[in-house]
Amino acid sequence: MFEKFKTVGEEFAPSGNFLAVPYNFLNGLSGTPALVACFVFGALSNLSFAPLNFWPMMMISLVALVWMIDGATRQKKPRSAVFARTLLFAFGQFGVGFHWVAFAFLVDAKAHAALVWMSMLLPLGLAFIWAVIMRLAINFWVPGPARVMLFALTLFIAEWTRGHLFGGFPWNIPAMVWAPGGSVSQTASVFGVWGLSLLTLVFFSAPAALCDGRTQVGTKMGSVGRSVPIILVAVIFGSAWGWGSHRLSDATSQSVGPEVRLVDVGVPQSEKFKPEIRKLVLRRYLQLTQPDTGDNPRIVIWPEGAVPYALLQYPDALDPVTETLGARRLIVGTSFVDRTQRPERWYNSMAVLSAESPVAEAIYKKHRLVPFGEMVPFRKLASRIGIGALQQIAEAGFHAGPPPAPLSVEGVPDFQPLICYEALFPGLLPKRNVETEFSGVESDMAFERADWIVNISIDSWFGPLWAPYQHFEHAKYRAIEEGLPMARVASRGISGMVDGYGRVTDLAHAPDFEIYPEDPKGWKSRILDSHIPNALPPTMYSKYRDVFAIGMILLILICWITLPRD
Repeated sequence: MFEKFKTVGEEFAPSGNFLAVPYNFLNGLSGTPALVACFVFGALSNLSFAPLNFWPMMMISLVALVWMIDGATRQKKPRSAVFARTLLFAFGQFGVGFHWVAFAFLVDAKAHAALVWMSMLLPLGLAFIWAVIMRLAINFWVPGPARVMLFALTLFIAEWTRGHLFGGFPWNIPAMVWAPGGSVSQTASVFGVWGLSLLTLVFFSAPAALCDGRTQVGTKMGSVGRSVPIILVAVIFGSAWGWGSHRLSDATSQSVGPEVRLVDVGVPQSEKFKPEIRKLVLRRYLQLTQPDTGDNPRIVIWPEGAVPYALLQYPDALDPVTETLGARRLIVGTSFVDRTQRPERWYNSMAVLSAESPVAEAIYKKHRLVPFGEMVPFRKLASRIGIGALQQIAEAGFHAGPPPAPLSVEGVPDFQPLICYEALFPGLLPKRNVETEFSGVESDMAFERADWIVNISIDSWFGPLWAPYQHFEHAKYRAIEEGLPMARVASRGISGMVDGYGRVTDLAHAPDFEIYPEDPKGWKSRILDSHIPNALPPTMYSKYRDVFAIGMILLILICWITLPRD
């Protein structure tokens, strides 16, 4: 099949094509220079994600990769060249983008610094997924404009695979280049972030069709055929932007719900478990929460793993907490130990506490666990060779709980819990029963829709750079997909209130009242009192999930078949 492409050394330089110079340069690279270029473009593509969101860099990078794959088809071993170039591009993107994984090994440096090299295994493994899938797709590669549809669909399959394989790691999938709360991001309420990711890949790849490697450049519709993909996606993406702008122009964010207090003492994760700090952490949380005066917010939220022990099973800490609460409710992240199991099982949990009950009024056990952070794959084998979970309270790792479902507690609007890593996963929240909603037929599968989402996290694992911003962006997309407001409390991350359009209505800030003379060195306490925004009507995505994204895949396949190939 590769005989359709020009041989090494030939140039394609159609007169008047302003892209001929960069195309000829990238298309002509071979050997080490080509691999270095792929790595550099992959690394630079990270500028498209938060906090910069300079999305044109992703378009430039993907167009460059298409053209370098064109060049790979002209090499002596084209399939190997495609594999290597895709691998280096993906490793550049993931290696730089997932730099924060290394910081997790340095939280308890004495125990885990020697294993920091393992942080490179994740981006390398994910890059291998890209390379293998592109290596298979190259068997269908064509010189003409149709190849951009194949390229976009191939990368989508690679991204979907890394987002689901072995539990999945959908950090910074293509949709994340669009800042949540903006016009384009609103399409996630219909397609979800996977559908928006596919649309984004097609949009960013389309300009690559303006130059190609066909030997007879004047045939098969010529320059008109090369323009078709970019015209199509411009119309589709322009329509999506227009729809999103219209949706936001009609948007309201009335804060009609109860007032909530978000509290984070901001203790560094490396200090939290020191004996001299353990009691100070709880005391600081209680000081920021303040005693119940009757006028302060009726709901208080603390972050994931707020205190360095299993709070529900530690009376010396639980008693002062419930005493401070008074008539309020506390939603808190805490470890929970099930001692009825042999051996006992630890869970990363979210609990609702009140002074009225000696036990938690509701508890959610985290369903999606972070590999090596909270759980260790092949637990028994890993323990024999001395590999344990990075988190400091359950060295053998946590166990997974059932899938998340809305929690209902008196005095608190029904809420959907999400703990840390779970906020990365679209569709993790229960799907609405459409038949029940429209027909009135009762079903055991139906559930009452939550009024809001509560997302708690420990972002101090992520280090000081851009990962906490990106984690917050992922969480905001869950609000858009479900049409539900979200309260987020992230230890040493970004805490705030988000409406159902993904827009931030309030951000937590340093306390502006003197209840403690000064935070310990390195602590960054944050607090926010804010009303819960109103929930939106159920979104199309909350009802139908990925049905529309599947329809988009079929449309792209049709385009691939009908666009000029040779």
